[in-house]
Amino acid sequence: MMWDSLFSWASSSSLAYIYGKDKSAHEEFLFVNGKEYPRRIILVDGLSSEIKETIAGCLARALPRVATDLRLPIPISELGKGLESLLETMSLTRAVPSFRVEQWQVIVFVLLDALSVCRIPRIAPYIFNKNKASRI
Repeated sequence: MMWDSLFSWASSSSLAYIYGKDKSAHEEFLFVNGKEYPRRIILVDGLSSEIKETIAGCLARALPRVATDLRLPIPISELGKGLESLLETMSLTRAVPSFRVEQWQVIVFVLLDALSVCRIPRIAPYIFNKNKASRI
């Protein structure tokens, strides 16, 4: 269910952001490695915003533990801003799954891994440290 959620949230704008491009460059990322990444979908009536706020709260609660376990040398606030910016690129159209805290920590880890590609490359060595990552 975690992976289904992550893949349903990802849009071509998410990939553009992850790879250091402007969100408007999403056209380049509609098809990557044989997989289609649709355009970002925003629900009417502010529902996507409500979903985003709920997910942001869950990520914010899980982030400190992940950052501590990985011993990331970056303020939580900077990591949180990166996660928020990434959330802005996602298609948030379904109810938020009721994941356990540990599952949200895995999602935070995966999203931080994505941010380490171009947006916060300073954390890449910490993400790829198998000893630290196994704690998550």
